[in-house]
Amino acid sequence: MIHKREHNFTFGRYQDREIANSPGEVIMLNNITDIRDMMTGITDQDRALFEAGIKLGALYHQFTGAPLNPDTAGSLELAIEDSISLQPCVREISVSIDREMVKDRLNDFGYCELDGRMLTVTAIIEFGTAVVYAGMKYDEDADYPMMFLQRIEVR
Repeated sequence: MIHKREHNFTFGRYQDREIANSPGEVIMLNNITDIRDMMTGITDQDRALFEAGIKLGALYHQFTGAPLNPDTAGSLELAIEDSISLQPCVREISVSIDREMVKDRLNDFGYCELDGRMLTVTAIIEFGTAVVYAGMKYDEDADYPMMFLQRIEVR
């Protein structure tokens, strides 16, 4: 299933938040404009790539370890898609959980924990003029769920 969501995202205000650019340096931020002003030289493509990494990392670290069985895998896929699609810049997200891996790992209580190896994810992330097609898929040779970039478009 592919989850699509249109965003009309408006940046919020971060009143009196402190951040540091380098050790010992503290900057007071009055609003999000201050953050944008600090990002000189950062392109839409840079931001779209950054956002893609954030989305995939958040997905992996938020949901691995969640209990599931073959009957609940579909609802977990939808919950992951719904959750990640709320974040800024997500144009489309699709999550698939390998049911055979789930069946192979069921414990005596009839469930297992979601493992990154079970996930196949595709995401389309958009920022300004840039669109990034990214994903995550289990790489058997590396025995690791690899995150990847499929393509980048700049309009």
